[in-house]
Amino acid sequence: VFGQLEHNLWVSTERETEVVQGVVNIGVGVEYLYADGFVRTALAVGPSILAFDTALDDAGTTGFFFDARPMGLRWAPHKRLVLGLDPVAFSLMAPVLDGIPLINVAYRTCFYVEVML
Repeated sequence: VFGQLEHNLWVSTERETEVVQGVVNIGVGVEYLYADGFVRTALAVGPSILAFDTALDDAGTTGFFFDARPMGLRWAPHKRLVLGLDPVAFSLMAPVLDGIPLINVAYRTCFYVEVML
């Protein structure tokens, strides 16, 4: 079991093209480690919070997100530190569910750092 916190910047094209605050995703996930902890499969779900005002929705509007990482690689250079690379990840972010839903689907490659407390 793990916690996930991420801030996704978005490119807004409503009035002009600009980078905006996007969403903040907070999740709880489960992972399965195999190959002596070198390979990881993970799923996470939680709220997705809109971090900027749009023409139709206010910042702070909350929906959900889902994150799936079918297979990634992990390296542990220290017993309390893990570096990871997920070459293929799928994320569904839906911070606005009423009215006209705001949904973002992303296929991405992720590099991450885990720190054990």
